[in-house]
This record gives sequence, C-alpha cells and structure tokens, in this order.
Amino acid sequence: MEFTCNGIVRMGYGFYNPNHAAALICALLPFLWEWFLQTRRKIWKITAILLNLLLLTALVFTFSRTGIIVVILEAFLFAALKHKIHWKWIAIFAIVMLSLLCISGLWMRFRLDGAVLNRPKIWWAGLQLFAVNPLGVGSGNSGKLATAFLLPEGVQCRTLVNSHLTLLVEYGMIAGLFWFTALFYALSHGIRKTASFCALAGLAVSAASASVFDWGILFDFQNHGELPLLNFLLSWSLFLFYIGLLVCCSIGKFHWKKSVAVAGGVCLLLLLLLFLQTPETPRIRKQFIVKEGSPFTALFYDSSWSLREIRPYLQGGWLLPLDSGIPPESSGKTAIERIYLFGEMCSFATHVSGIPLYFICPPDYIELPDNLKGVYLSQWSDNDFLKERLRVNKISIMNLPTESGDTTICNEN
Repeated sequence: MEFTCNGIVRMGYGFYNPNHAAALICALLPFLWEWFLQTRRKIWKITAILLNLLLLTALVFTFSRTGIIVVILEAFLFAALKHKIHWKWIAIFAIVMLSLLCISGLWMRFRLDGAVLNRPKIWWAGLQLFAVNPLGVGSGNSGKLATAFLLPEGVQCRTLVNSHLTLLVEYGMIAGLFWFTALFYALSHGIRKTASFCALAGLAVSAASASVFDWGILFDFQNHGELPLLNFLLSWSLFLFYIGLLVCCSIGKFHWKKSVAVAGGVCLLLLLLLFLQTPETPRIRKQFIVKEGSPFTALFYDSSWSLREIRPYLQGGWLLPLDSGIPPESSGKTAIERIYLFGEMCSFATHVSGIPLYFICPPDYIELPDNLKGVYLSQWSDNDFLKERLRVNKISIMNLPTESGDTTICNEN
C-alpha cells in the first residue's frame, strides 16, 4: 500500500506508514541538536549540521503534518530548556524548515480535511468504548467496534488513530494505568535530560495522533500484520526506542511521593472517563457483543458480512459474535428468543431446535427447518428456486432492512 499526497508518493523509509517514519525522525533529532551543542570540534559540528539537514529533508518527504508540528514543538522545548541557544541558530532552523516546506509543497497539506476532522470523532468513539468496557475490548477490536457502532457512515478505522487510546481501549484500565503512569513519571522526572526529554515528549505526541505503536502488528510475530518483515523490525525498533527513553528519563533517585501522585492522578482520570458511557456503545463479554433487552436475539454471520452491515438487524436485546464463523452453540446463553443466521451460517440451523430461526441471504439449496419463521432476501435477488420453496412451506419472505432497521414483508403467511 502506498500513501500519496497530490500524486506524490509519501516516503516511509521501510515503514508501511510514513507517519511512523516521521515519528522516529522527530525522536532522533533532539540528540543531534544536543551533539551539536556539546561538541567543540568543528568537523563534528559540521557533521551534526549535515545530519540535521538530512533528517529534516527526510522528515519533510514523509509529508507528515504531525511530524512537522512535533519537530517544531521539540525545537521550541529544546531551546527553552537550554536557555543559552543563540538566536541565530533558531533563525537558521526556521529558515530551513520554511524552505523545505515550500520546496516540497508540504505546506499545502496544512488544511482541514477528512483525515483531520475525523480524528476527534474516532477518539470520542474510543473514549465511549472504554467507558463501557473498562477491562478492554480485546486486541484488534477497537477500530472494528468504533466503525460498526459509533462512527458516521463513511468513516472507517482499523485502530483509534492514537496509540495510547488504542492500548487503553483494547487492553483495559490496568494496562492503561501502567502505561500512562510510566509516561508521566518519566516526563516529570527527566526534564533535566534535555535530549531524551524532548524526544520522549515528541514521540508521545506523535503516538497520540497516529498509530505509531501498532499493537496488532507488534505482537503478530507470525504474520507481522501481513506486512513486510522490514516494517515489523522497524516498528519494534521504534517501540524499544520509546521504552529506552522512558527508562533513561526515569533513571535517578526514585521519588515515591511523585510516583504515587502520578499514579493517583492517572487513576482518577481513568475513573472519570467511566462517566462517558452512552446507550449505543457496545458491551463486550468474552467473544460476544451484548446488549440486554427484549426480545433477545442471537445473530451469527459468515465472513461476507461486516458488523456494520448487521447493525440494522439489532433490535431489542441481542448477542453478536465479534468475529465471523462462530457457531450458534458457542453462545452458551439459554434466554435466546430467536436466532438470525447470515449467509453460509444458515447451514448451522440443524444444530438449533426449539428457537425461532430467521435466515438472511441463505444459499439457494439450504435445508428449511421446521422452526424457520422468515427469510430476508434482497429485493433484486433472482433465486426463484428458493423463493418457490419458501412459498410452498409458507415461510415469510422479507426484504433486507435499511440502515434505520425498516423492513418490507413481501408475503406474510
């Protein structure tokens, strides 16, 4: 997959996502600035300047808006902490950045587009998911659930476009408590280590606006997220670099009072987030999404259906597997009042007895059990053989519901 901007391919330098490359470049630059200030030999200062120009140029050609914002914030923070940086170096940095932005055309990306406007919607959806599921929704499920139940039509995401929030939502409050406590303690403790502090702060900001730490890829040791091995290795290098920055900024005399204050503040913040619950937010129980209500319906679907496509069928109370292909007998709930089977899952009807069944787009030659009460078909379907069998058996044929859940009954028997 290639990321492009105005027809120009954005450079990822081995990362599948250019934003991840930009985050690494931004985290490396403060160490070059520190090296430039500390070294006294002219040859090393020239080397540091050249490496700075090289990395800034590489950063610009990732076409990452977050990367540009982060490197500017890092530069201001670095200058503020150092106090004695001559104004001319700040002016030179500003001139170089403006020149690179103009030459590359990156300045044209700084406008409000879908990528910018959709991020707050996705983050808000993530906070709602956490509020209802404080123990986590499971690895890789945050974007799927947000897309299916909480985001407007046309907005889709695989993660929550925020590594911190994705970790909190998918792995729960305990993981989030350790993660945020470690980060805030390191930032509060390591401010005197200017380069490490600026790099850590920049990397934390980068991770807050993109999936810089992509948990689904990092912990997929077998398939590497179905991406090249180089991306997997670079992703782990970036993550280990972040852990190293945390350790570096935290090294020194351990302050119990500060650590307790930070942990308490994080815990309070996470508890406050629990008040963001909304009725439409799905609740996860093991491998199922559950909403209490009546009548209580269990729905099972094959891989040709997405959660969003199933949403119009969710009326009253319901139980829905997180993943396709899970058979009805795995639900384990005895209070199910009716079952909907989608596509090839209709073949599991023989495993269900005594509960009213409904088929949605079943195969033409599917067996019609005695407890089948209705079949949903597309109004444009031409499977006349199935329709005739349904009419002979006096089984209702209904059109597929709209997004609002409305259905049309073609024949009521």
